[in-house]
Amino acid sequence: MARLVPALATFAAVTLLLPVPASAQFGALKKKAQSAATGAVTGPAAAATADATRREIDDMGSLTLDEVGRVQQGFAAELAAAPKAKQEAEARQKKQESERQAYERARLDYDKRRATWRACRDKEDDAQDKRSGEAEKELEALQARMKRAMEAGNMEEVQRLTQEAMKVGGKAMDGGPAMSKCGEEPKAPPAPDNTFWSPEEVLLQEGAKAAGMEPRVYRVTREMVILYSAMTVKPGKKYSEPDAAAFNQKFTEVRATTAQMQKAGIPL
Repeated sequence: MARLVPALATFAAVTLLLPVPASAQFGALKKKAQSAATGAVTGPAAAATADATRREIDDMGSLTLDEVGRVQQGFAAELAAAPKAKQEAEARQKKQESERQAYERARLDYDKRRATWRACRDKEDDAQDKRSGEAEKELEALQARMKRAMEAGNMEEVQRLTQEAMKVGGKAMDGGPAMSKCGEEPKAPPAPDNTFWSPEEVLLQEGAKAAGMEPRVYRVTREMVILYSAMTVKPGKKYSEPDAAAFNQKFTEVRATTAQMQKAGIPL
């Protein structure tokens, strides 16, 4: 049974990339695992009973002690932010809406400026194509004259015609006129953040910041820590006795913190 747990943690990471029903299934699975690990004991004797009946685990995949500590810091930040999470979410959502409206105005202005620029460039590109066609004919004539000069052994004329041909080709390829008339292509305004700021998202972001993780990474690691903290790490091939003891000490702290989080109404 212990071998199943790392797979559950991996499944936790995968389900974050799946639609809501799959995540919901994992949530039920996690709850079942935690319930089985603690024996679903409640009341004053719950902690002692849970310690005695907690499921053992000897492999937690890639989870490190450092990550457990960082997630614990994230939990502390979530607890600290919980009292004002609702107000903060409303404020951030309001700010985001203001930024979205400003972006839409900037985008309309950009679309107009780019349409004007594109029309100018199209006109100049057509003129450039015309110049290129004319230059091609002129170069053909110069090549014919150069051939005759070479046949006559007039190398001075050949050199003069070569320089003239280079000038004609340079003018045909010069995009300077279009740039000077039309200017540089307008740059699109940066799109605003599209995060939906719910109280839960505010707490997640605060936790990720305190943990020094990207929000997506924090979400996955958070799930793993919650799952494994309901179990007891035992020494074996992967963990030495000091390592296992250190993990178990951290998980004891995590369980105490998550109990406070549940009382504060923070989703786990």
